[in-house]
Amino acid sequence: MARASLFNESIVGYVCNISNEHKKKKFYVKFTMQSENNRQIDGWIFSGVSGILITSLGVALTNSMKNHTGLRIWGKVEEDNGDESGTAYLATTDLAPNTFLTEHSYDLTHVRRKMFNGVPILSTTINTNISSSSIPVTADVSEVTTTLAIDLSDKKTIISSIEEVGTITRSNGCSTCKGDLTDVNGAAALVYCQKCQRHSLKKNIAHNISTTIAIKDGEEKIVLWVGGRILEQLLIHVGLLVTASDTEIAMALLSDISLRFEYSVLCKELITISIP
Repeated sequence: MARASLFNESIVGYVCNISNEHKKKKFYVKFTMQSENNRQIDGWIFSGVSGILITSLGVALTNSMKNHTGLRIWGKVEEDNGDESGTAYLATTDLAPNTFLTEHSYDLTHVRRKMFNGVPILSTTINTNISSSSIPVTADVSEVTTTLAIDLSDKKTIISSIEEVGTITRSNGCSTCKGDLTDVNGAAALVYCQKCQRHSLKKNIAHNISTTIAIKDGEEKIVLWVGGRILEQLLIHVGLLVTASDTEIAMALLSDISLRFEYSVLCKELITISIP
């Protein structure tokens, strides 16, 4: 059984990494602190408005990273210790096949905790560092049948309707170099790629469109990414094409139509869509 605890505490250390400002539902900045007991702790700052890094807190974090000066931060820390044996699954689907070898030990930093079929697991991020460990680990497989008692099926199917629609993103890419296209003055039917210096007809350009949708499985809200061909199929089910406006798409998807959704539990991505 995984054990998670949430508590407020102060952390003393210095900032060793801080990201640029990003936005999903809110603006946020991620930072990493090296604590006084030599732990690396990831933290996030969220805000409803842009400009986190120029606030007093943002300036303090930046100065700590530049000057290696100490800070004391109060916040909510989440810890997870795996199951009773101290074991947690690590998802490695995005790593090369020879990254890990059997009977070897590794040190991993900047891994992320997520829930998979009701069980906490670990997954890598773009900041994850994997290195060989000098500390040998002797595996205890006495409880292996208990440890492996987890539903490993990644695909899940539910019948539901769409509760929320996220920001709709559209992009047009050059079919030759995938570069950005610009309109041509005086020729409304044409676009131009500066990178490969080619003109194309707008009607022949592929429109890449994506968004996120929230569906409900009982009391649980599930947010899924959907784009490309799957989003085109979803729009057909609600009577639209990708050329419809963002407002038309949002209103149609929220029209309380019951659909069968098959999605990836790990990737949180819609795989297929059909009528029940």
